[in-house]
Amino acid sequence: MVSQTEDNRFSRSKTKGQRLRVYAVADIHGKQSRFERVRENLLRLKADLLAVAGDITNYTKPGIMLSRLNTLPVPVLVIRGNSDLKRVDGLFSDFPNCMPAHAVCTMVNAIPFVGISGTLPIPFRSRISLNENRGLKRIEPLVDMHTVLITHTPPYGYRDRVMGRFHAGSKRLLELIEQCQPQLVLSGHIHEDGGMSMIGKTHVVNCALSRKSAGAFLRFEDGILTGLEMI
Repeated sequence: MVSQTEDNRFSRSKTKGQRLRVYAVADIHGKQSRFERVRENLLRLKADLLAVAGDITNYTKPGIMLSRLNTLPVPVLVIRGNSDLKRVDGLFSDFPNCMPAHAVCTMVNAIPFVGISGTLPIPFRSRISLNENRGLKRIEPLVDMHTVLITHTPPYGYRDRVMGRFHAGSKRLLELIEQCQPQLVLSGHIHEDGGMSMIGKTHVVNCALSRKSAGAFLRFEDGILTGLEMI
C-alpha cells in the first residue's frame, strides 16, 4: 500500500510480515538504452517498487522518459536531479505511475520514503540547491531512523569521488544524515563512484547507472532493510 503524508512520526504501520523489494537507480539521462536496462532488471528482480534518484531526463523532452516510466508494472518514486528542469515537477501529474517524492513522506509497506530534489554542482563539491539549508530543514522533521532518504547528490565524503580524486557531495546533507541517522540513503550524480558505504548506522548507496553499475536491489521486511546488493 502506498500513501503520502507530510509527517511520518505517527504513520508507520504495525502490521507484521510486510515485505518489499526495491530496485533503485539514478541518472537515466533520458537514454532509451538505460531505460531498457532498468526495465529488464526490474522484471528480472521481480521488484515491487522502482526508486529513481534524479536525472531522469537530459534537459529536453522530459515527457518521453516520464511516459516510459509510466508504463512500468510497479510504482515509480522519483525526484529531480540537476538535468531535470524545474518544469518537470508540473508534468508528474500527467503520469500517475510516477510519484514525486520531494519534501513528502511516502509510506510503502511500512517504509517511509522521503525525497529532496535537485543538486547544484560547484567546483569539486555539490549543494542540493541555492537554498540548501532551507530545503534540508524542511525535510528534517520527516526523517528518522526508519526513513529511506532519496537525494540526487551523495553526502560529502561518501560515494562522491570524482575521477577518483575529489569529493563532490553535499556537506549539509552529511550533517543531516549524521543527526537523523536514516536507515538508508539513495543517491546518484557521481556516475563513477557507484556502490555502498556506511555513515554510522546509515547505509549510503550511490545507485547511478554507468557502464559498470546498474543500480541497487534492496529487500525490506517489516519496514527494516534486510538485504542490499549492487547490480
